[in-house]
Amino acid sequence: MKLKPVVKYITLGLLAYISFLVASFPAEQALSLVRSQLQGVYVQNIAGTVWRGRIAKLQVGDQVFEQVSWRAQPLSLLMGRLQLDVTFDGVGRSGEGIVSLGADGSVSLEDFQGRVALMDIDHLLGIAPVQLGGLIDVEFDELVWRDKQVVAADGVVHWRGAEATAPMAMKLGDFNVVLTTEESGIKGVVKDGGGVIALDGVATLDPAGNYQFKGHIAARDKSNRMLAQGIGALGRAGADGRVAVEYAGKL
Repeated sequence: MKLKPVVKYITLGLLAYISFLVASFPAEQALSLVRSQLQGVYVQNIAGTVWRGRIAKLQVGDQVFEQVSWRAQPLSLLMGRLQLDVTFDGVGRSGEGIVSLGADGSVSLEDFQGRVALMDIDHLLGIAPVQLGGLIDVEFDELVWRDKQVVAADGVVHWRGAEATAPMAMKLGDFNVVLTTEESGIKGVVKDGGGVIALDGVATLDPAGNYQFKGHIAARDKSNRMLAQGIGALGRAGADGRVAVEYAGKL
């Protein structure tokens, strides 16, 4: 009697049975097993299984996501990753794409599209007392977090209907940032969309979390005295009428 085929079929059967158990394991019970490790994460009304389920409300820190659903891609486990098709929709934010969890603790977004109201996240920018408005649309081919740092980003960020809402109200137009990953870190090419402000520049983020932006800004509408004064406060204009701006810091 040949044992190898028998062992092979038994092994495949066990793997299929284990996969069935994992796929049918209730998501609520799985959450209870890891809840103590999810600091700052709050879940309301979770349903479904580990393989496919939904959450009515998910809060991570001060960020809230609603109508979250996921569906696992089983074959991704063969590559040492867990990939989930994820969607969420709610007031002020929505998105869909692939969330990939790596064995090294990395988290990545792939083929991801999303939208968020800037007023919901402007406090993260650290530019108080300035308050900004508009919508942020993102299209990421890939975005990777590892060791609490963004280590790769390829895609486009659109700031649509940009405006300042405080300390004074002002329409700013549209702006785009094209992100690419290079050996030295992440590079973002910034360009305005033809609004009242002419802006171009380059932003960089290195692996240690140090960021820098260098660019030029000018008012297209010379008759807008308030806008011209605001830009003039950033520095002296050059011969071309543009003001050089530079910012640096650490995330």
